[in-house]
Order: sequence, then C-alpha cells, then structure tokens
Amino acid sequence: MNIKRGLDQHRLLSIILGDVDVFKEYNYTYGHPAADKALKLVIQILTACCRANDEVARYGGGMNLPFFA
Repeated sequence: MNIKRGLDQHRLLSIILGDVDVFKEYNYTYGHPAADKALKLVIQILTACCRANDEVARYGGGMNLPFFA
C-alpha cells in the first residue's frame, strides 16, 4: 500500500475529501445500479487525474478520497 509506505518513510501525505452533490437523491430516483455506475465513473475520473503513485479510495457514503503521497 503506497500510503503505508509513504508514512513509514516519513513522507508528506495529502488527503482530499469530496462529496457527490445530491447523490442520495440520485440513488433514490434512479436506483442502486445507476448510482453504482455513477460512482464508478467518478472514481475513473479521479483516478485519471492522479499520478501513478496516488490512490483513490471510498470513505463511506458517496465520498471518494484521492491520496497523494
């Protein structure tokens, strides 16, 4: 895991918290399969914007976290 390695090597670590606006309403309106597809798209976009050593992880609800080490 890149995060653990960065912490073990005493490197700086940045975490960005984000939230998908009105995701709960989207989930109720279009259903879980559509909401899962939307989350996967968000994760793909975030991952495409990150460097090879960066990671994107989900932190509960609809929140996705890019980690920059």
